[in-house]
Amino acid sequence: MTESRYAAKPWLGLLNDAQKGAISPAGSLVHALRRVTAEAPDSDFLAYFDGRLTYRDVDELSDSVAGHLAARGLERGDRVAVLLQNSPHFVLAVLGAWKAGAVVVPVNPMYKSGEVAHVLRDGEVAALICSDRAWESYLRETAADSPVRIVLTGCELDFQTRDDARVLTFERLPHASDAEDLVTVARAGNTAPADREPGPSDIALISYTSGTSGTPKGATNTHGNIMYNAERQRTGLGLPERPVYFALAPLFHITGMVCQFGACLNSGGTLVLAYRFEAGVVLDAFAEHRPHYTVGPSTAFMALAAHPSVTREHFSSFRVISSGGARCRRRWWRSSGRASGRTSATATG
Repeated sequence: MTESRYAAKPWLGLLNDAQKGAISPAGSLVHALRRVTAEAPDSDFLAYFDGRLTYRDVDELSDSVAGHLAARGLERGDRVAVLLQNSPHFVLAVLGAWKAGAVVVPVNPMYKSGEVAHVLRDGEVAALICSDRAWESYLRETAADSPVRIVLTGCELDFQTRDDARVLTFERLPHASDAEDLVTVARAGNTAPADREPGPSDIALISYTSGTSGTPKGATNTHGNIMYNAERQRTGLGLPERPVYFALAPLFHITGMVCQFGACLNSGGTLVLAYRFEAGVVLDAFAEHRPHYTVGPSTAFMALAAHPSVTREHFSSFRVISSGGARCRRRWWRSSGRASGRTSATATG
């Protein structure tokens, strides 16, 4: 009985023609970046508080990161761990690693030393890109007993000038002598290696599971996996041309990586970053940047709806909002008088 119900694929009835139509995704997000840069080089790609980076900026900066990594001995297929919050540094690190032919290992920046040590060893990580604060406080010692041989660090106060004390609660540190500065490397004008751009079957990510029932395991995603989902979002969400995405989910998580970073880049849109979740900061960003799409856990939306300064206008620009992790209490949300009637909401498991 159950098998016959699934064989009928009843979920297809929930999809429109655009969502069911055939697609032809690019080979990787690197190819998508090259395409959008050629089409609209001066269009904003990243918005980080008051800072902006265009597609041309990101393409050139990530080229330089890739060239530096290759010059330092990083080879095709090597693993690069990226342990950063939602800032431009994360995007430059990931794209730079991919342009160098490497596999990205996104790491939760809230991980403790033992958790990171397991990822670095199990993932056979050759390069680590992290914040200078994390390097100084515990990652230097953690990485000492690992395969890591290249370290780039950055201060997430870069690329903006507001220094919002609600989330950017730290000060700049003197740069460590045993690590290289990510922003300096990105601005050095290095040329990316010409023969390493990834194809659809190449592994893009090794994302580690939560380990709730055992030791965390590395789950792989190919560039083709990412691009299929990114293209499905571009063709199926019904967003305007050059859409604005707000990165509510952390980019190190597969949801943030694919449904925010990947989908936005593939759509030639603007990705709004606000370092980490803080309800007041997020609402300010909604009001300033007028995003069309975001995705995150239901607990985040409950926190936003409960914030004392929230209004309907904060959500009026959205065309689609997706949530997951737990049920959103629609009746409570609507009865609060805070959700925009123009917003389409979708839930994911």
